[in-house]
Amino acid sequence: GHLSFAANSPTINENSVTNTVLGTVLAVDPDVNAKITFSLDDDAGGRFKLDTATSTVCVDKTSSTTGSHRECSIRILVSGVLNHEVDALHTIIVRATDDHGLVKTQLFSVKVLDVNDVPKDITTVGGPPQVKESLNNYVITTFMTTDEDPTHTHTYTLIVNPGGKFKIVGSRLMTTATANLNYEAQSSYSIVVRSTDNGQPAQQYIEKTFTVTVIDVNETPSGVTISNSAVDENSAQDTVVGILSPSDPDNAVTKKQSFTFRLIDSAQGRFKLSADKLEVSPSSTDCVKYGGSYCLLNYEKKSSYDVIVEVTDNGTPPLSADFTLTVQLTNVNDQPRMLAISNSIVKENAPADTIVGALTATDEDVGQRLVYTLVADDNGQFKLSSDGLQVLKAKPTDYETKAAHTITVKVTDNGIPPLSMQRDIQISVTDVNEAPIDTVLTSASGQKTFTDDHATIDENSKVGTVVGTLVANDLDANQKLTFSLDDSAGGKFSVASTAICTFTSGSKCTATLTVAKPLDYEEMSAEIIVARVTDPQGKFHVKRFSISVLDVNDKPKNITLAGGDPSVPENKANALVGAFVTDDDDISQTFTYTLINDASGRFVMSNGELRTTSALNYEQTPTLTIRVRSTDNGVPALYLDKDFIIRVIDINEQPTALHVSSKQIDENSGTGGVIGQLTTADPDNTGKTAWQTFKYSLVDTAGGRFEVDTTGALKVRASNVACLALGGTSCWLNYEQKDYYTLLIKTTDSGVPPLDKTFSVNITLKDINDRPRDLQLSDYRVYENQGVGTVIGLLSGKDEDALQHLSFNLSDDDSGRFQIVGKELQKAQQANYETSKSHYVTVVMADDGIPSLSISKRYLIEVLDVNEAPVYMNITDESGQLKFTKDSPEVEENSVVGTVVGTVVAVDQDYKQSLTFKLDNDAGGRFSLSTSAPSCNVITDIKGHHSSCRTQLLVAGALNYESVKEHDIIIRVIDQDGKFNVARFTINIIDANDVPHDIQLLSRTVDENSPDTFISAFLTLDQDKTHKHVYTLTSNPSNQFAIFNNTLYTSPTSTLNYEKQQQWTIKVKSEDDGSPPYNLEETFVVDVVDVNEVITDINITGNTVVEGSPIGTVIGEFKTTDPDNYGPKGLWQNATCIATDNADGVFTVYANVLKVARASLDFENKTQYNVTVRCVDDGLPPLAKSWTFNVDVVDRNEAPIEMDITNDTMRENSANGTVVGMFSTEDPDNEIAITQTFTYAVLQPAPGLPFVINGNKLEVAGSLDFETAPSWPLAVQSTDSGGLFTIHTFQISVIDVNEPPTSFRMIAAGFVAENSPAGTYVADIVAVDEDAHQAHTFQVLGAAPGVQTNDSAMDASLSAAFVINSTTGILSTGSDGFNFEITSSYTVWISTTDYGLLPSYSFTDIIVVNISDINEAPTNITLDNDVIPEDSAVGAVVGHFTVADPDNYGAHAGSQQHTCTVVNAFAYSFKVVNRTTLVVSKDNLDYEKEEVHEIEIQCWDDDVVAPLFRNQQFNITLTNVNEAPVNIQLDNLTIDENLGPHAELAVVSAVDPDNEREQLQNITFALLNENTTDVPFVMTDGYIIEASRNLDYEDRSLYNLVVTATDTGVPPLTSQKEFNISVIDVNDPPTKVLLNSSGIPETSPIGTVIGTLSTVDGDVGQSYSYLVLPIVNISDATMFGIRGNEL
Repeated sequence: GHLSFAANSPTINENSVTNTVLGTVLAVDPDVNAKITFSLDDDAGGRFKLDTATSTVCVDKTSSTTGSHRECSIRILVSGVLNHEVDALHTIIVRATDDHGLVKTQLFSVKVLDVNDVPKDITTVGGPPQVKESLNNYVITTFMTTDEDPTHTHTYTLIVNPGGKFKIVGSRLMTTATANLNYEAQSSYSIVVRSTDNGQPAQQYIEKTFTVTVIDVNETPSGVTISNSAVDENSAQDTVVGILSPSDPDNAVTKKQSFTFRLIDSAQGRFKLSADKLEVSPSSTDCVKYGGSYCLLNYEKKSSYDVIVEVTDNGTPPLSADFTLTVQLTNVNDQPRMLAISNSIVKENAPADTIVGALTATDEDVGQRLVYTLVADDNGQFKLSSDGLQVLKAKPTDYETKAAHTITVKVTDNGIPPLSMQRDIQISVTDVNEAPIDTVLTSASGQKTFTDDHATIDENSKVGTVVGTLVANDLDANQKLTFSLDDSAGGKFSVASTAICTFTSGSKCTATLTVAKPLDYEEMSAEIIVARVTDPQGKFHVKRFSISVLDVNDKPKNITLAGGDPSVPENKANALVGAFVTDDDDISQTFTYTLINDASGRFVMSNGELRTTSALNYEQTPTLTIRVRSTDNGVPALYLDKDFIIRVIDINEQPTALHVSSKQIDENSGTGGVIGQLTTADPDNTGKTAWQTFKYSLVDTAGGRFEVDTTGALKVRASNVACLALGGTSCWLNYEQKDYYTLLIKTTDSGVPPLDKTFSVNITLKDINDRPRDLQLSDYRVYENQGVGTVIGLLSGKDEDALQHLSFNLSDDDSGRFQIVGKELQKAQQANYETSKSHYVTVVMADDGIPSLSISKRYLIEVLDVNEAPVYMNITDESGQLKFTKDSPEVEENSVVGTVVGTVVAVDQDYKQSLTFKLDNDAGGRFSLSTSAPSCNVITDIKGHHSSCRTQLLVAGALNYESVKEHDIIIRVIDQDGKFNVARFTINIIDANDVPHDIQLLSRTVDENSPDTFISAFLTLDQDKTHKHVYTLTSNPSNQFAIFNNTLYTSPTSTLNYEKQQQWTIKVKSEDDGSPPYNLEETFVVDVVDVNEVITDINITGNTVVEGSPIGTVIGEFKTTDPDNYGPKGLWQNATCIATDNADGVFTVYANVLKVARASLDFENKTQYNVTVRCVDDGLPPLAKSWTFNVDVVDRNEAPIEMDITNDTMRENSANGTVVGMFSTEDPDNEIAITQTFTYAVLQPAPGLPFVINGNKLEVAGSLDFETAPSWPLAVQSTDSGGLFTIHTFQISVIDVNEPPTSFRMIAAGFVAENSPAGTYVADIVAVDEDAHQAHTFQVLGAAPGVQTNDSAMDASLSAAFVINSTTGILSTGSDGFNFEITSSYTVWISTTDYGLLPSYSFTDIIVVNISDINEAPTNITLDNDVIPEDSAVGAVVGHFTVADPDNYGAHAGSQQHTCTVVNAFAYSFKVVNRTTLVVSKDNLDYEKEEVHEIEIQCWDDDVVAPLFRNQQFNITLTNVNEAPVNIQLDNLTIDENLGPHAELAVVSAVDPDNEREQLQNITFALLNENTTDVPFVMTDGYIIEASRNLDYEDRSLYNLVVTATDTGVPPLTSQKEFNISVIDVNDPPTKVLLNSSGIPETSPIGTVIGTLSTVDGDVGQSYSYLVLPIVNISDATMFGIRGNEL
């Protein structure tokens, strides 16, 4: 049928709303009752839709031309935006589909009709409208209207026009002739403008509100002065020369303008500006240092410089002017320079008078003498040498106290006046690191509480138990100290790896000491440790501590069973296992034994002996675990439980059963198929550990069908290759022939001696599915374009399994082109003859067996040719106006009708097609196709495409780039059979130059007397938006104007004068940069603006005011004189005055009247003020002038305002008449001269007041007691001579008197251990004083050895032996080295002084400090032997240690015994036994891995209170011993059969431990029993194994080899290893092909079986494939084929 609109060229108005009806589409179908559905294939980008809200209307009709048919229709609606100006033509494609799937599509072109659009926006050229004040008849801006109708013109009217100040002429907004805009009166106006277009139908308009801004006018600065124009030569950088003061007409009345300054000429960088200050620019540092040419301001070279200053105001636009200033240089004496010191570093503790460095300086003045002085010596820390040229050290320096000192050195010349320079010099003190000063062991965080350095701990404390906290101090600041144990009591203690440090005063760090190994009182009742504290630089402090171990009852340590290895033979009752022995640290303990676990009654305890209760069975329980408890008789009684493993001795037994994990295998299984895993039941393996292993062999292999491998796996031995190919008798394991086999299998255990047994096993075969055969396809041809599902051919096949069903599928469907439905091969996609004439598919035929089996076969499918529609079109630039890329056509706007755009090329798959072209959419008649017949030709360069035709695309209508930049066309190409293809193309319109149509001048006013002044920028209206324009003046009267950078200026010689001429007419030409260029000429009128003048004089009507006058008091009124009021306009200017200097807010000006603003006028303080006012006229722009006036203050009387007393304290008990203080009064009338006198009186005195007033004196008149009344209040009235007064309250304080201290007491025991370091704590000294809250200072006066009672025994030189904190009273040692052997105590004299009110009081007394004895550490350890052979046994003696100890010298020789241990022994291979014997502890001594072992030995003395130790390193050297080779390897364990003798099997390698470090040993290899029947191999070249004869897989497939390796050591050592060598079966070629046939009749059909083929081959079980080959000149190979083994 067909599709049509009521009108096949439908039209619709632009801007139609959604759901507007475009028209009705009618579909005609020859089939009556057909059901037709509609859809849109192209909805023009969503602009149209089907009317789905109403049903499709269908009617059956009959006509004489079409007969009976059905007509169905549906409406098309608008669904998107339609804009004629954007796109005047749209294309839609409607699809009608009947209920049998047949489709008809039709393309329709929809024309969008133009209607008048409402204007969218009104804009102004050049931005928001603005105009300078006072400009009348001035063009402010030009209006432009945005309208989608590009050809419309617009008229503008003012709807709102405030005050009638504006008018519109054409499209220009102007001020009226009487506008007289005034910025100060109103700075902006709001107007409403209407723009109306000339469209049809009725005119459309838009209204918009604009704000017109009035612009203020600025004037140029007129001058600048400087407050000072002279500066000293060589002045420092930033020295202020003077302050700039600009002059500007805008600031004549009111300083509304601010200014910025810029140096145009800085005298070659000698000066700079900082805000309004002219300053020296270059740094004088180099000048001071070096002088000469480094001084840019040098009077001797030049005495003055000119600078040019640019002054810029902040007006709009900012205006600038340049002015020249002269700076004079003043000659001065030059300062000394380059003061330096040769060195500024000194070591702390360097002696006094050490030279720090030499001083040097220079002076530019020749002949000057320089003198050095120390201005600051850091409290006398440094001084100068006698000649004054060197800095010396004067006092000791301490880096920790102060790391750097600053001195100030001054050098002075003898010029006039003398000049000097001084410099701070920092002297750096280099640090000399000092060791930590003290370590204390405290009970903080510990298990026990103990006095410092006297630690206690329970024996048997858990590892990790905290003993206490080590505290260390260091005078150096910020030292992160680390703690370690030089002696850890044999590893029994450890110290925390991370210390906690504080750095308040020096450094203080703490670390916890913990138990690291069990402690045993019985072994050692006191442990000695040595703690080392190390600072980051490696300096350290070592201290020995004794830790007392407290005794507790010990738990038994161990239980042993006499006789060593606890074992008992199986099957023996009441057997004695052994007697128990207990190890306990507590001596003389007795023990009771009980069985906690008797192994389920198998054992009994009798008098400490263990016996069996019944016979044991190794196979059931090879080991039995019992638990024995040993309880001591201590208080409280403690016990130890221990598990013992009793080993049952085994006896070997014969295997009892053979098991196979599976006894069934699929028929036809191949070689290596696993049937099951063999396992053996053996009484010896019934226990928890199956230690027996087994070897298996087949006594009967069922005719070679089965075998057992070395792992005990029962496998198939026969091949299934021929079976899978031929089936039937070719199958060794054929279920149909025999379904089971009986095997005899022998299993042999690994016992001693080995025992074996043979078992019978039945193996059953499992029936499985057979593979299908003989796959066939009935046909292989199909036409292109035949529908999906077209049948190509039928598939068939065969299967040996009678009841099997065969299924077919495609494993390769050629990318989905084909499919199989049942047994039919069908098309699944369209085939294209032109693209591919044939395709390959692979068919898989599968049966429905379990599992399913299949075969596959590849077929060639031929495609037959049919005719097709054209496939695609392109537009190329061939013969076109412009060059463009394919399918992106371009043509210039305004091209004439007939211009060739390009060539349309269409391609068809079919050969020798003649195609025709038609425009379905010609872009509103803008384009057409050539009327000449298309040219066609056959093509071969595009695969699957064979015909090509072309025609030209031409311009047929007007093209305007500015209206529409691109057009869409639709071209239809039709072949000879009417088949067609449609394509849409977009044609880009290329811009061409247009003539400008208007010139705009945004501003047309300029101030008089303003040469070279900006007026306005030009704007040209041009359809070509990107064009630039050049402007020239074609008429310029008197050369008053100039154009620069497209901008109108007054010329530099302009003489514009408002009074002479108010307007000037000019003519301007604008030329664009198009190709070719176009221009436009236009006339403009420029208005000259009048300029305002400044006020000339200001006066005031009065200038006096009385002091104290209230706020608002009127002083006088300002009057001004203005030239603008003496011209033709009359008195039209008024002035407004403000105070710019109101005497810090004392006065104010309001409505030109001067008034009091602050009630603070005080004649005594100030009699006259200066007030500066600024008066601004109301001209345009306003101008200002400032004037200063004097205001005089008139005097009057005032009251007193404040009282004071010279002193308000008095000591208690002072005598009557004592003067406390004198009163004074402050009165404003006395500020300038003393005119007032005063009298004083006490008001309402308190009861018992101990004071009276005498004249202006306060005196004591009663008893003063601090404890009773520490203070008295006093209210006093002071009256002046004019009768005015003031009252003030005073507080008189009574001062307490001090009393002396009476005694002091000592807190703590007051003892110290000998050798304690300086700073060790001794005691706290507390002073007793009756005055509460008194503070005291303390001092050590001296000391004497022993206990003294007579002060004459005091030795002042020993005062340094002890130190007391002057404020806290803490007494500590002042030096180290106290020796108990010299004296056991000291008497110390101490003085304490209070801090009471003067006088202070002191008290002196003595204390006794006791010295305690301590032990000393060993000093050396020696070892009498340090060499031992490698592999030495555990326990072998290395040598014996000898320990040197100061406690054994002299009379004490032999008093100390020592015990040595290996530090961290668990990490080494040695240990110490019997106190000093070093023995081997591990069997890992290997010379090759480590020849020398470094160990650390720790030896302790046996001091019971504080044992000490020494650590020392020793090297133990191993001697080498020969070792046998290991790790014998073959690089290959298989060899192919039939390679013959000398075939290489493998390369032998081995490793000798003696070669790990260096190549010392050589290894030789050998084969045991080589070249024999069982070993058909030989060793060649010492390391290569070769076959000694030809190997035959069928004869024997496995050989066992034993390889030996012998080294060259002394003595030589040999090792050996066994290998299994597999012979690999190799396929042999068949020897003969046999055909079993009786011949066939002639004319036998294809597929007739001629006969059966078979092959003669030495390899058993082979399968074969066959191929027919032609015999030249005798037969054609294509006559015969092979299916399986059938010809």
